[in-house]
Amino acid sequence: MIDLIYAFTHLSIDPLKHLNISTKNRIITKHNKTMNILNSIFLMMPQEGSEGGGTQFIIMILLMVVVFYFFMIRPQMKKTKEQKQFREGLKKGDKVITIGGIHGKILDVKETTILIETEGQGRLKVEKSAAAMDTSSQMAEQKK
Repeated sequence: MIDLIYAFTHLSIDPLKHLNISTKNRIITKHNKTMNILNSIFLMMPQEGSEGGGTQFIIMILLMVVVFYFFMIRPQMKKTKEQKQFREGLKKGDKVITIGGIHGKILDVKETTILIETEGQGRLKVEKSAAAMDTSSQMAEQKK
């Protein structure tokens, strides 16, 4: 495909003469878009002979990685760790809210499931991973 595009754009012969006009235009448009993207990438790179261009580029990339880590990756890892500790620390008598919004009191804790009692003495067996938070933490958030 690239050979056809090269021949079409750089040689005087028309390797796409057997194609209709709309197909030729689509191939040319795709080629132009690809070339624009490549040109943008190469223009971001430092020029040869410019002083400190390469180090500035590397510093900017490293700075972007650090920003992503501290503002996106690290907080998510911290939140995941807190949720795991909360689910491992569930015990009988705790009041919880599930990810579906069901409020209940834990009656039994097994390895992967918990049995909760809802209002009206209803009992539900749910996965531990469905327990989102305890009601005391929700109350503390509402007081703030």
